[in-house]
Amino acid sequence: NSGDTDTDGLLDVGETWHYTASHVVTQAELDAGTDIVNVAVASGTGATGDDDDATTPVVQTKTLHIEKDMTVPGGTANVAGEVISYTMAVTNTGNAAIAGVTVTDAFTSDEAPVLVGGFNSGDTDTDNLLDIGETWHYTASHTVTQAELDAGTDIVNVAVASGTGATGD
Repeated sequence: NSGDTDTDGLLDVGETWHYTASHVVTQAELDAGTDIVNVAVASGTGATGDDDDATTPVVQTKTLHIEKDMTVPGGTANVAGEVISYTMAVTNTGNAAIAGVTVTDAFTSDEAPVLVGGFNSGDTDTDNLLDIGETWHYTASHTVTQAELDAGTDIVNVAVASGTGATGD
């Protein structure tokens, strides 16, 4: 040990021996969001042991990202009553799982998750948490009005993804 100044293999009075250790942070620890507390114990033959801890703060970043695509017959809205279909993909670009994920859209009234077996089709572990690496899927639609056609401008539609403790997109 680098602290064994007389290289006798004994921790002598006045010597300080040095050790290192490491820990790989897990996704479960990030998801839990609590400090990581690690306790080391020193012991030796015939000695009274001692322990000390080190606390590492855990900072969760919960950030959502939404991508939205549309389809309409013929590729353009050119007939009143035509239905624009929207698909949305929501991903977690942060570092911790997000609960309560929803998509809202002031322009539509039928936003819905794409479900498989009662869970969002992107919820690969069926835990109702948008985990890192998952992409959840949603749909919505809008019926083109005559007023929108008369206005002659693009129909712009914005959806918002939100979740518990998350920064929405």
